[in-house]
Amino acid sequence: MPDGFHASFVTKPFLHSLRELERRVDRATMWSLREVAREMAKEAQRNAPVYSGDDARAKPGELRRSIKPSRRLKHIGPHTYSTVVGPRGSRVHLYAPKIEEAAEYMKRAYERVLPRVAAISTKGWNKAMER
Repeated sequence: MPDGFHASFVTKPFLHSLRELERRVDRATMWSLREVAREMAKEAQRNAPVYSGDDARAKPGELRRSIKPSRRLKHIGPHTYSTVVGPRGSRVHLYAPKIEEAAEYMKRAYERVLPRVAAISTKGWNKAMER
């Protein structure tokens, strides 16, 4: 009569497959985050107000064109990354916070993209796991 449980693994192939799975999880996470950032930037560009005043120094549409996701993802922990979506450029940084406070174009973009995050992440996961 057996008096215990015995299990054995061939460790090298097992560890290799775990590392491959972790790599795929990272790829899926990064792809999903980039895709969500692109969607949010597009939505914010649609929501951003365009200046229609008569100040000769202001360029209509400059804020809208400047909204972009950051180019690089920031690695902040295991399988955890971050990115920033918002207006880029020295000129728009002077007035973008004031316009965001008044028009809330970034907040509306976030609220509209948030329901699609699960679908985007599922697509990224499926792409990474089918390789």
